Amino acid sequence: MAVQTLARPRARERQAVDLGTREWSLLSSQGQVLFYVALCPGCTMREIALALRLTQRAVWNAIRTLKRSRAVHIRRHGRANKHYVNLDAPLFAPAITSLTLRALLGEIVAEAQQRPSDICQQGKDD
Repeated sequence: MAVQTLARPRARERQAVDLGTREWSLLSSQGQVLFYVALCPGCTMREIALALRLTQRAVWNAIRTLKRSRAVHIRRHGRANKHYVNLDAPLFAPAITSLTLRALLGEIVAEAQQRPSDICQQGKDD
């Protein structure tokens, strides 16, 4: 005769409630960071973390992945690292190897260079 514990069902119920009330996103953390950097060129890791409500460690991991794939490059400005999108980096999907990030983010980056997004201020003010 198997003994049933109540811990498992309660944990599942709690998880279902948490998933239902928590905000969700279509993009992975790398995608969120990439879009944020495109909208806010020259942003710091701290600004990204505050604006996206991610931990600095999560942002660091996303930046590391994006840097490895050449999607983001980093410039040192004094004591801070500033992040920029590399529009000439290839898209991540193997099926569309001929396209670069310029096809996806080119207009966003051009707009951000002309007029900064309000979302960039949120990361700096918090």
